[in-house]
Amino acid sequence: MGAFHKFWQTFFYALNPGRYDKLSKNIGHAFFYYAAMLFVVFLATGLLFIPTLFSLPDRVNQELQKFETLEMSFNYTLKEPILLPHRNPVLVIDTVDNPDPIQEGTVIVSGDSFYFQPFPYADRLVIRNNDNILHKPAETAALASMLILYGAPVVFIVGYVYHFIKYLIVIFVASFACFVLARVARFSIDYHSMFIVSMYASTVMACLSLITKPFTPSIGYLEYIVFAVYLLLGTLTVGDFADTSAAQNHPAAKSSRPPHQRTFDDDDEDEKAFGSFFKKR
Repeated sequence: MGAFHKFWQTFFYALNPGRYDKLSKNIGHAFFYYAAMLFVVFLATGLLFIPTLFSLPDRVNQELQKFETLEMSFNYTLKEPILLPHRNPVLVIDTVDNPDPIQEGTVIVSGDSFYFQPFPYADRLVIRNNDNILHKPAETAALASMLILYGAPVVFIVGYVYHFIKYLIVIFVASFACFVLARVARFSIDYHSMFIVSMYASTVMACLSLITKPFTPSIGYLEYIVFAVYLLLGTLTVGDFADTSAAQNHPAAKSSRPPHQRTFDDDDEDEKAFGSFFKKR
């Protein structure tokens, strides 16, 4: 089974807590799925934001009309030009006015002007010292578009890392709390399995939180409530009730357990027995 097919199978299984006993019990696989799932959901969210990004420059112009005056001024001296990076610069700061178009970068701050090229092969636009930006709607919209274009990858990476850590903390806290409650309730499940169940249950939390961002800024605590429900149902699917941990390991206790309430430990023992059978053969 290919990795792509395996990922999507795991993704749809993770949306059904009744199938958590069918998912991989390897924590490495679960962690890889968590990282890939969050990336896919984040990418889908970015695609849903595209219509909003196209309308953002016009929205910026509308908001700027609330100013009566908005001017840009430059006042600096340099020992020598600044090129970032040095080869094929994206940003050039120089005191020489009217820079050579052949040597221009994406953004040029010259003696008394601000030149920028919003997109490759586009015309170079300019905002001069003490220009009233309100009288330059085309330049303002182009500048906003350029900032969005070049800032989107940074926003994506920072946002992904932030949510990766955020949800991982939620998973740690929720799995530990649920494990303690399971022990109090004399419910048989080890923390290894509980943590894996939490990682799969985070699928619905990430989907609810991120996919809805382009349409509504916040859904309150709904994502955490649904995550808690999935974690509870997934725990009930993977574990089972037992009087003591010793009784759980007793052969008679295992034989009396309903088939649909198999744990990850049962699967490990089955695999060992299956391997031993072929060794004897």
